[in-house]
Amino acid sequence: MLSGKAGAVRLRPDPRRIREGLFGFQADFERIAGRLALKLFLDPVEYSAVSAMQINQRIVALVDRVVAGVANAALR
Repeated sequence: MLSGKAGAVRLRPDPRRIREGLFGFQADFERIAGRLALKLFLDPVEYSAVSAMQINQRIVALVDRVVAGVANAALR
């Protein structure tokens, strides 16, 4: 919408567009907050799974090293 005196043109914002924009941002913020909450909830589960896998890999590497040492000693 145009308003103003002759020669000076100013645009007035449309209230419907402002409302749609504000509510749209609100929905986006709620979606982002929900995703962050879910991520914070699932992070400890992920960290414990990663830790378990790291421990498992270290044990497997240790057993492999022991088995290789025993096999090397037996073949000498």
